Amino acid sequence: MKIGKIILVVTIICTVTNSVSFSQNNPSSYFKNFVYHSNGSFCYHTNPTATFTAYLNNDESRILIENAPRWEIGADPNISGNGTFGVELGNFINPSLQVGDSAYIRFTDNATEQQGTLSDYCTAVPWARFPLSLYLNVVDFSSPPENLNLVIDSLNGYRTVSWDFVAGLTYTIYRRTYQETLPNGECRMLYHRIAENLSSGSFTDTTAELNKNYGYIVYAVNSNGIKSSHSGEANEDPAPGTDLTIGFIARLPRIDYIWGSPNPAVEGWPAIGDTVIWQAKIRNWAEEDYSAVPYKWLFDGVEVDSGTVPMFAQSDTTVNYPWIWTFDRHELKFILDPNDIIQEEEELNNELLIYTNAISAGFYVEQSVFDYFHQYQQYLNVHSNCWEDWAQRHVKIWNQMFADAIFPETPSGVLDRIRIDDIHVVPDGALPLAGGLATNTPNLNDRTIDLQWGFPEDLLSGGFYSNHSSPSMSNPFYFEGSLMHELGHARYLIDVYGFDVNDDGSGNTVAIMENGQLIVGTPYMPMVGGGVYHTPIHGLMNGQYTYVDHYSAVAMNLIAGHRATYGNYNAPNNIGVFLQDLPQENFLTVKNESGELLTNASIEIYQSEGQAGEWYGKYYDDIPDIIELQTDSLGQVAVGRCPFDVDGTIEHDYGRSNVIAIIRVEKDGLIGYTFLEVSSFNFEYWRGNTLLGNEEVTVRLINPSDIEEKNKTPDKFVLEQNYPNPFNPVTKIVYQIPEASNVKIKVYDLLGREIKILVNEFNNAGKYSVYWDGKDSHSMNVPSGVYFYRLESNSNILTKKMILLR
Repeated sequence: MKIGKIILVVTIICTVTNSVSFSQNNPSSYFKNFVYHSNGSFCYHTNPTATFTAYLNNDESRILIENAPRWEIGADPNISGNGTFGVELGNFINPSLQVGDSAYIRFTDNATEQQGTLSDYCTAVPWARFPLSLYLNVVDFSSPPENLNLVIDSLNGYRTVSWDFVAGLTYTIYRRTYQETLPNGECRMLYHRIAENLSSGSFTDTTAELNKNYGYIVYAVNSNGIKSSHSGEANEDPAPGTDLTIGFIARLPRIDYIWGSPNPAVEGWPAIGDTVIWQAKIRNWAEEDYSAVPYKWLFDGVEVDSGTVPMFAQSDTTVNYPWIWTFDRHELKFILDPNDIIQEEEELNNELLIYTNAISAGFYVEQSVFDYFHQYQQYLNVHSNCWEDWAQRHVKIWNQMFADAIFPETPSGVLDRIRIDDIHVVPDGALPLAGGLATNTPNLNDRTIDLQWGFPEDLLSGGFYSNHSSPSMSNPFYFEGSLMHELGHARYLIDVYGFDVNDDGSGNTVAIMENGQLIVGTPYMPMVGGGVYHTPIHGLMNGQYTYVDHYSAVAMNLIAGHRATYGNYNAPNNIGVFLQDLPQENFLTVKNESGELLTNASIEIYQSEGQAGEWYGKYYDDIPDIIELQTDSLGQVAVGRCPFDVDGTIEHDYGRSNVIAIIRVEKDGLIGYTFLEVSSFNFEYWRGNTLLGNEEVTVRLINPSDIEEKNKTPDKFVLEQNYPNPFNPVTKIVYQIPEASNVKIKVYDLLGREIKILVNEFNNAGKYSVYWDGKDSHSMNVPSGVYFYRLESNSNILTKKMILLR
């Protein structure tokens, strides 16, 4: 290699990430810089061509390399291939990063034979520094050691590491311990030097212990003392070993659902008395064949069939059970190797139970996702060893959620059950197969199933599935609750979080006034949690993914036993069709906060006009849509079938949601406002009150003289945190400016690329809001991950972070 200047020292940048990070004990100090070749061009190389080594206080006894974990959800790799690199210094422990420490990082690009080192002093923890640039120089270093091999002595636990020896070089060895973890269970990937100045091609680690696991890397050092980039790691990650898996149980022949079927409880199903085949799809992950693996079928707990099946190495096979179709629900269980004759990595994933009349789901998985789950699911220690196990866990949890959704209108819970009928593993980049979206509509031509979802390879970018150790309901690698939410749409469920009415007092949503003053932010309509109204409906369709709410449970039972009719994806054409279930006439009982009837009170109703370009957009102008109503001696007033819209149609979609009406009540000079939600009308209808419904609202009456005028002119620049955050599919950004100016709000990804311009206009002094729907400037959905939004006004620039979870 060419000889050049060895080291270039440049200031480190550190950025603090406190908002969306794993719950670690120490504050995050992630530093990130630009890196350039000596000719001034960005270094776009990634690992293993480009590597780095980070250390503290010029002491290389403990190091981090580019595999060090990020603490931030959805973060880029440490060497992302876009001309930047970084490392989380919080991974150092015993001691951790301290004020006054010097941090070093040596970056090596093997493709161009260039290297550079940067360093700086830590002035605070967390540590924040502005991005600077590292320019590499040509350096005479050796190639990294190759062909590392690790052998374990089963008697004493000693590990022997060997590699290809090159004369004239010495070697330095580092070791990490799997048991040295972060609070979330992820390995710190902190390497400790255990030997140096070695002049051979092997080393025996006599300090290793039998009950621990290790990973080793090696550096080559030339006669000038210059280190190579590190070798690949020799480690004890368990390779996919012996395991038998039940992927799913299909019902054959598969039958398409009937588009627009008037009778989906019968059409698309087998006919009573037909012979169907239940087919278990099973896989042998081992590298050896098994000539006769026992199995058995249980029907409602009683064994009805048994036998053996040959299972060839790393291959799929099937086992069939014929059955005469009936619509009655039965439990069918398939058990593979019931007596545990074959010793497996996971013995408790060899049973699968389905419900015979369940609604069917199908999944499309790109190969990298499928392989990734097989590599890492075992670390959860929940008897899960592959993508199929992960998927079946979701179905089991979802079916339990259905059973637990017991309310007065659903005494038996949600009546349907779900089963997986097919799993398609497809090449990377193949989705979608027939137009649409890779996730929501992986195959528009597949009508054999009632629910579908796709898992493209880009789901592995960032950190969405990076937590391999925590069996938490908030960890998508264990339970992806948002998937249950999205599949709920295919059963016509709606985003009930879209019932919320969000306004920041600027009149962007509620422009109603009293005495020339907006009511938002006053006692008439106080702000609560970033809005003025939050639906009381929580659960699966409002971000709480572990239970089915009352409203959604009843809605699903309206179509119990029905095949799909207008799409089996998010969202079918009949999503939210139940919103139109309104009694023909409705009486509204009006009470004050003390529960007293408000008789002879004047009533006015404001309806939402919607807002173009916003999910579930609402807008209420200052002119009531229904006037001259008055409560009677019982505090009641007739409001007709649909006080929410003049044409009697409920809408809840992109651009318009009229599911909430605002009620103005005036009595004896006192005035109050309250909200009326369409769900109360739906419940009345579902309870059998289809002709006459009775609903109730409570209102706080206020003396107008008690309302003080708000100061509407902000005194400083403010960019508020978006709400909700994380979000899907839309989030709101609120900002205020104290003086008239040109305003820009732009969205960027983690690479600094501009995604979309949300605002580019002249604003007077005031408070404003804008929504982002997770689309780029070409109206294409962007992937899940971390994004930045930046406010520019005159010389002021403010930036905040937000997370999109699809």
